[in-house]
Amino acid sequence: MIERAQLSTRISRTQVTWERRPIVGFFLLFVLALVGTAAFAKGNEGANASGLESMPMAAPPIHRGEASTSAAAPFSLNASKTQENTTIPRPSFNLNASKFTQGVEQTDPQLQPGSPKFDVSAFKQAPLAGNVQTSGPLTGGVQALKLLANYDIELIVDESLSMRRTDCPGGLSRWNWCGMQAGQLAKQLAPYVRNGFTLTTFAGGYEVYEKSSPEHVMQLFQSPMFTFGTRMSLPLDDRLNNYFNKKQSSGRPLLIAVITDGVPAPRREPFLVADVLINATKRMRDPRDVTVVFFQIGGADFKGQRFLSYLDNGLMADGARFDIVKNVPMERLAQIGLAQSLVNSIQEFAAQNKLAPSVR
Repeated sequence: MIERAQLSTRISRTQVTWERRPIVGFFLLFVLALVGTAAFAKGNEGANASGLESMPMAAPPIHRGEASTSAAAPFSLNASKTQENTTIPRPSFNLNASKFTQGVEQTDPQLQPGSPKFDVSAFKQAPLAGNVQTSGPLTGGVQALKLLANYDIELIVDESLSMRRTDCPGGLSRWNWCGMQAGQLAKQLAPYVRNGFTLTTFAGGYEVYEKSSPEHVMQLFQSPMFTFGTRMSLPLDDRLNNYFNKKQSSGRPLLIAVITDGVPAPRREPFLVADVLINATKRMRDPRDVTVVFFQIGGADFKGQRFLSYLDNGLMADGARFDIVKNVPMERLAQIGLAQSLVNSIQEFAAQNKLAPSVR
């Protein structure tokens, strides 16, 4: 009985094994089919590749810095710059500082496309006040201009990418509106300041143009070079150091107008700007020696407003020896213009310190 049971068990296992063999065979056939399909696809791919190699390839795209074989290139290529748009070379008058640009121009749907063109006719016919539609005389007339003529005037203008935005009076871009204001200031001062004033543009780096005439200002604003960054501390420090180094020879006070549209960048830059101004006051003996007026233009940037308000009201608490900073909001600048704003700032400081405006 025991042998029959064992035999029965062996027979039943054999039957089970034979019953499983069709399943194993089907699985092997499936695997072989997959392998064959993969081999066929690989062979097809090789054939296609060999066919493509025999076909003529299209010419590769021309990258910036390479010469074009076309007879008429759409724009001039410059290996040293990577800009999307063609930019007119800067005027070569009295350049005494290099531009250390650290960014490239890029497209922003909220910005005016390309580099805004400066309207020469608008520059020539622009009113004295900030609003394009209305004009107003400079309060004090000749006397006010003579007051400005007693100062070494420095105009520092933001040239960052955001200056292309078209949110200034008359539908102008921030850059063009600044150009009109700077041009009018140059025209008003021309009869009284033969050497003009110093104009500095800044973004990731800065450029300094001394003895800027109205024609020079117009040329400069016709060829903007917008870049990343708002490194305001660099030109501010440069111009203040330049003044203190030559103060004994000139004997004139310094008036700096800074036109910007927001908070300096990168993140550490606002602290550097404050340090530059505080250190400058420690080199002064008379509060009338240096006056710095900040103008924020364009749409409301609340961070920018708070920063400029701090420069106006908070530097004394952080160690400044004198109060030398004024902040003029966009609304006021648009009403009275750049020249009148500077005159008002000088007179307000004189009244605050109970001193007469510096006349030397």
